[in-house]
Amino acid sequence: MNIGIVGNLGKANFREVLPPFLDAVRARGATVILDADAARVLGLKKPPDVLPAAEIPKRADLVLSFGGDGTLLSTARLVGAHEKPILGVNLGGLGYLTEIPYDSLIERVDDILSGRYEIQERMMLCAQVEGEEDFPHIALNEFVLERSGTPRMVSLETTIDGKTLTTYRADGLIVATPTGSTGYNLSVGGPILEPTMQGIIIAPICPHSLTMRPLVIGADRTVEIWFVEPSPPVHLVADGQVSQVLDAGKRVRIKKAPFVCKLAVFAGRVFYDVLGKKLHWGQR
Repeated sequence: MNIGIVGNLGKANFREVLPPFLDAVRARGATVILDADAARVLGLKKPPDVLPAAEIPKRADLVLSFGGDGTLLSTARLVGAHEKPILGVNLGGLGYLTEIPYDSLIERVDDILSGRYEIQERMMLCAQVEGEEDFPHIALNEFVLERSGTPRMVSLETTIDGKTLTTYRADGLIVATPTGSTGYNLSVGGPILEPTMQGIIIAPICPHSLTMRPLVIGADRTVEIWFVEPSPPVHLVADGQVSQVLDAGKRVRIKKAPFVCKLAVFAGRVFYDVLGKKLHWGQR
């Protein structure tokens, strides 16, 4: 089995937990493929196979993402169309998307190498900017179109499958997946969706009109959004991490990606339990 590893190099516990994990995995005959930057930071005397991060999904049977939710989101985009399973190892605080805490990793080695886990398929979104079809963006949580460098609201023309929906006058607009429903979407009052279901959420950020409420549409729909002057400049942001400034009038087409994110989860993980544990669901 080939185990690919990527991680948040800024986390001290990443440098603590990885060497014993590498020893345990290799002692059982598995091959470890490490991000070249991580290998350099760790300064391992007996480094595993080392590749640039973008090459790891091509060889790995399973990719371990060491960090928090942000690291897992970037890993999901890295794996992309390769559709290799991702196991999140939480080195941070909330760890909503990550599967196991780092201090439980060693005891899970045999489960990992024996494939004693389930695969949850999560839909992703892709976004293409008009005139840039060769450079699509992908996101596991959401795309956000937001104003840049000004307190003025933006006006965002929005269509679904080519039919006019509305003009959102707001601080911005979120287009989210069910996985992303508990992220930025939740902060603006959007609905929570079961993460394995199919659907797209459109949620305005601080809309000027109180009648502009979040909307859930079918996963097979295509959303097009563009802004016209005199709105201030608008950024397209993928998962809160990758940003692009849009030109006025350029359309952004957002739809379901032709591939899924496969998350490795251990038996017994229930979405409703995660809501209670991580989001303190129903507690006063």
